[in-house]
Amino acid sequence: MCHCRFASLVFAIAIMFACDSLPADTGIDAAHTNNAPTAFPTLTDLGSLGGKAALANAISVDGKVIAGTVTFKGGIQHALRWTPTGGAQDLGAFGGKWAWAKLLSNDGSVMAGSILSSDNTAHVYRWTASGDVQDLGTFGGQSARAYGMSADGSVLVGAISFPDSSLHAFRWTQSGGAQDLGTMSGKSAWATSVSADGSVVIGSVVLPDGSQHAFRWTSTGKVEDIGNFPDKAASIREIVISATGSVIAGSVMLSDDSAHAFRWTEKSGLQDLGAFGGQSVSVRAISADGRIIAGAILYPDHSFHAFRWSQPSGVEDLGTLGGMSSIVAGVSSDGATMTGSIKFADNSAHAYRWTESGGVKDLGVLGGQSANANLISADGSTIAGYIKFADAAHLFIANFRK
Repeated sequence: MCHCRFASLVFAIAIMFACDSLPADTGIDAAHTNNAPTAFPTLTDLGSLGGKAALANAISVDGKVIAGTVTFKGGIQHALRWTPTGGAQDLGAFGGKWAWAKLLSNDGSVMAGSILSSDNTAHVYRWTASGDVQDLGTFGGQSARAYGMSADGSVLVGAISFPDSSLHAFRWTQSGGAQDLGTMSGKSAWATSVSADGSVVIGSVVLPDGSQHAFRWTSTGKVEDIGNFPDKAASIREIVISATGSVIAGSVMLSDDSAHAFRWTEKSGLQDLGAFGGQSVSVRAISADGRIIAGAILYPDHSFHAFRWSQPSGVEDLGTLGGMSSIVAGVSSDGATMTGSIKFADNSAHAYRWTESGGVKDLGVLGGQSANANLISADGSTIAGYIKFADAAHLFIANFRK
């Protein structure tokens, strides 16, 4: 099965808006170097920390801690952490060749990610604000990576890779260590997210026929297959979980190569939300209670429209927000504030912040060639992303707290 349209949707978003794209080593004429918006609340440009790019991957609930990655020439990467009092810290590679910081606890005191060790295997690590670093290893496999963390940082979930090329989902707890959750009756499975209390794990499973379903695992041992659409060729491609663990949403690829949004609840089961009038949908974010989901709609003219869907009101197509395309990258805990990027005809991107009460605020390119926002704090007060310059990508933090 080709899945070409969904692949095109994800690829196009990656090319147009991806926060991991790095600037070229050679300079490019900047079209908007003096185009920073006026009356900006509080903008902090952290620079590139001596590398080619500094990127934000996780943010604390109050926006006062950022975790991310610094990329140097040659592709070497270090973990980074920022706080208002301590500033930006290059934490290095924790004894390995590279290190990535991907996850933060709600209060920012616990951080986790992956280390590339000297033998080129990936290890999971867990770091605390006291400076302690635990190399948790590969959990019995060749490599392991963490993709989700509980609110207090005591539970990690992710994937273990094995020599037969299979992946096993795992759940690690501070009190009990690693639990290999296996392949969930498929060929491979990996855990992508966990509920705030760490008791509910979601992820993806590749079935013997090659289709991809989502799974939901609970600490009681219950496993549910989320993917039984009427279209038996359907494959789930994106999944997000509410903080409560009771709502799951995402995108599902159908046999006609369109992608629909879906939502699953413990009470109502699986609901196909359709493509919201477009060709395909990419679901990127969910509110803490699961009542609101957001992302991008792909239309026949190849434009993306940011959208916000709520229960029970349905979908709100936010359009292109003044540009050629727009996406939502993240939502606040209550779903009332969102952030993302707007693409323009001159190939620049603008970061934006949208509120239920005030609509969109286009933040412009923030003094660079482009600006992309990819994170928002749970309280909606802070967004983070990167500013692209000719020779580097700078991490920025924008604080809207009054």
